[in-house]
Amino acid sequence: MLAYLNKSLLGKDAELSAIAKEEKQRRLNTHLVICCLILFAGGFRATQLFPYASFMVEELRGDSEGIGFWTGMMLMTQPLGQLISSYFWSKAANSYGRRPCLAFGVFSNIFTLVLIALSEDYWAVIFLRVLAGLLDSSISIVRTSLREAYQQEGESDTWAFSVLSASFSASAMLGPSLGGLIYGWTPSSLGSLQPWFTPFITTAIIYAVAFVATWFGLRETADFGATVSNGAAEKGNGEESKSGLLGNTPFIFLLVMGGGHSYIFTGWEIGYPLLARSSIAAGGAQWTTSQIGTTFLVGSAGALLYSLAVYPVVSKRFGVWKVWTVSSSVALVFIFAFPRLLGTLHCASADCEGAVYALTYVCQLAVSVLLGSGFISIQLLLNSYVSSLPDAGVMLSVANGFMGSTQSLVRIISPVATGVLFTDGLSIEESPSPVLHKEGLCLPFDSLVVIGLACCVLAAISFGKASK
Repeated sequence: MLAYLNKSLLGKDAELSAIAKEEKQRRLNTHLVICCLILFAGGFRATQLFPYASFMVEELRGDSEGIGFWTGMMLMTQPLGQLISSYFWSKAANSYGRRPCLAFGVFSNIFTLVLIALSEDYWAVIFLRVLAGLLDSSISIVRTSLREAYQQEGESDTWAFSVLSASFSASAMLGPSLGGLIYGWTPSSLGSLQPWFTPFITTAIIYAVAFVATWFGLRETADFGATVSNGAAEKGNGEESKSGLLGNTPFIFLLVMGGGHSYIFTGWEIGYPLLARSSIAAGGAQWTTSQIGTTFLVGSAGALLYSLAVYPVVSKRFGVWKVWTVSSSVALVFIFAFPRLLGTLHCASADCEGAVYALTYVCQLAVSVLLGSGFISIQLLLNSYVSSLPDAGVMLSVANGFMGSTQSLVRIISPVATGVLFTDGLSIEESPSPVLHKEGLCLPFDSLVVIGLACCVLAAISFGKASK
């Protein structure tokens, strides 16, 4: 009888344990889906603009003079706003919680996107994009919230951040392709509208879905007790955590790695469309927005599959640091080779359309996969490193804030620098010197390679040595 009761009790314990495990997995899955939806909206907002940004600037300004600079200027404005407000949002997320800050940031995008969709003035768009950046810091907060959710449940977050990166890849896949395809398409029933109306309204709808999910489904992960006791109500110890991170050599290398990665990733996504839309005589491909969008679709599809099916396996086998170092190095080879091979194809044959397509798709696929997976690596490296520090609960939010600020800073510099170098490259193309003529449009891509070598490869090697 006693044996029967013990067996019965053990069976009930196992059943209760299975139910608790299922409930825990349900909570994590719900949290992950909502975080992915928020990041998808942010990625779609940023990338849907790439294929037609220069066309939009030309329409807003009424001419194409200095198109590289003015396109870079427009694309840098939202990261500028995020840089200014990122520290405020990291403190607000610790004081008021992740969920309300995320909900506010997501909702603010609906407002600014609708106004941009209706704008007809270049400087009005500039102002609205700065405002959008000031009001939204959801990307760094969502990373913190996801990490905390898995920590609180005692589960590994490698798979979760792979899925999170895959959601960004999905948005980077749909954003440029859909933005390029629907640019200029507006319902006739709505009257005369700007060609960018439909892409921006589509993005606003995606944010509306993300807001509903955040407001009704996202649970709070901030540990307010730890924030108050360890952070001394955002005074004293909070400042010590801040200065401690910035005085930490491995963390500085992490910031350099994250900043360098964002610089070359953003620079490629600005430089490639500018080169692709350029005339064949200038060394470009003379492609339309839909053609440019389709190459983004191919690259992002590869990045999505790689993030879900390959990255978790290779990172587990070889380690995140090695995957980062090798991927960055190989991506830089493709960035260096692309403009040179494109120019060589045009010089070798007037009828080289098939080869141009093959070259462009292969390079875009390689860069999207190798650099796109870098977002997973840098977050996993940051999570792992910060978790070993004292007051990790408070430090994680601050660390993500610093990383977000660094990435915002380089996303301000990269579009303008790439655009200016592209414009300078066009002027070099007109030089009578054969060497300068050939190398003109390689200039912005070469700058990405140099920065990538210093900030992604050499800084990663230094981080590996300093963190041992």
